[in-house]
Amino acid sequence: MKQVLFTLMMLVGCSAAQAQVANPFLKDFQDFRQKAKSDYEKFRDEANRRYADLLRGEWHPYEPEEPLIKPKENELPPVIFDEKEAEKPIESKPIEIEGEPITLPEVKPQPEPLAPIAPMPIVAVTPVPDNPNIPVVPVPVPVTPVQEETPRVQFTYFGTPMEVRFSPDQQIKMEACTPEAIATGWERMIGKDYDNTLYDCLELRKKHQMGDWAYLLLLDSVAHACTAGNEATLMLSYLYQQSGYKVRMGISNQELVMLFATDHVLYDRTSFTMDGSKFFVYGTDDKIVDMRICDASFPKEQELSLWMQKPLLLANHPTNRRRISSEKYKDMSVEVSVNSNLLAFYNHYPSSRAKTGSFMTRWAMLATTPFATDDNKETLAELREKLADLSEKEAVERLLNWIQTGLEYEFDEKVWGADRAFFPSESLFYPYCDCEDRSILLSRLVGDLLGLKSTLIYYPGHLAMAIHFNEPVKGDYVEYNGERFVVCDPTYIGAPIGMTMPDMDNAAAKLIVVQ
Repeated sequence: MKQVLFTLMMLVGCSAAQAQVANPFLKDFQDFRQKAKSDYEKFRDEANRRYADLLRGEWHPYEPEEPLIKPKENELPPVIFDEKEAEKPIESKPIEIEGEPITLPEVKPQPEPLAPIAPMPIVAVTPVPDNPNIPVVPVPVPVTPVQEETPRVQFTYFGTPMEVRFSPDQQIKMEACTPEAIATGWERMIGKDYDNTLYDCLELRKKHQMGDWAYLLLLDSVAHACTAGNEATLMLSYLYQQSGYKVRMGISNQELVMLFATDHVLYDRTSFTMDGSKFFVYGTDDKIVDMRICDASFPKEQELSLWMQKPLLLANHPTNRRRISSEKYKDMSVEVSVNSNLLAFYNHYPSSRAKTGSFMTRWAMLATTPFATDDNKETLAELREKLADLSEKEAVERLLNWIQTGLEYEFDEKVWGADRAFFPSESLFYPYCDCEDRSILLSRLVGDLLGLKSTLIYYPGHLAMAIHFNEPVKGDYVEYNGERFVVCDPTYIGAPIGMTMPDMDNAAAKLIVVQ
């Protein structure tokens, strides 16, 4: 019916836009959508005003909880494979691992604002001079998000130039850090001017594929580009909460403090428990005294997630090129370079584990973080070319030996003074890495380059990994969900596929599923 109406209107010289206007069903839909949008905006506005009222009085003393100390264990040194063992045939032996595998929780979609955030719409009237029988209906005209006449604040986010709309008229002034001053500032930010700022922030989150932690750091950059001190903390808290995240604010030593809830447990950070969630202090927490917190909640708020399902897209500032070469496969010699801006971001990433899992989930989180493909494009392309036309087993053999013999091993305690697991890109840059870094890197490479699934295998003091091949491959293996994963240990230097490093206690091993 709709298509027939369009055809008839076009035959009598009417435009498609006029045909849409004449369609009563379309008009009903537009009216419904406009009413729904208005209801959402009203709901959000009322929620903000109720929240501002609570800010005036709902502040209670809270005692900080002791920080969770990162687990420390004695790492086992690498072992050099005895070439005499290579003469023996490799057998397929199952590794019996007791206990349930360590699996990762389902990752929720990113939080969204309580109501859709968009610039104020411009309404125009579509003229119909040639056919007065067609009713004239206002048609919303999309607004270009960037308007040259709107003042903008420019800033740099990990080497990447960015900007958002913000006028000097939006500045908040707090004479003192009191509940009344905080509530008044909150009411000031409820206006449409801040919606444009928030809209731009959400667009940057989408454009640069920011996970929740990256987005929190972005909002911090925005707030401090626009103002400073307690005003910056208040603006950060507002933008973060309005984006859909679970936020609380506290007052300590006449300073405003923002607290965020996360679905992870963070190590070495002060926390407070409220409404069944752990809230962590954003920024430094070494001066928290006599904390009073407004523990009022906001509708549909969601905890921050530390999982990164997409590569963060930053301006590329490549590091100096470094050559990594395999000792066994002479053609496996590749010059690598990574994005120094991404390395800087990783330096700000908190060490954590999943709330519902053990400390071993921190390694799975790193192994599931994809490479920033634009930044590592040349490296991955060269590796892919060297592995072309090889069987899965031959390709993994080359990648395994490339990591075993091309990277230099050193203990984290000696290099960093404490345990620090690398994201995959970091192992390609830093001069030293340990067993967990090697297994995480190999897991990522076989997934990105060969499309193969893998698992991590934890032994007390050591992390290895195993790969599911689509072709028969002999060697030690573990089974998960009816599939066989063959051991590939990047720290058993020179060892072929299927060899477990000597003296590993399989009874104490744990399987960590990488999804």
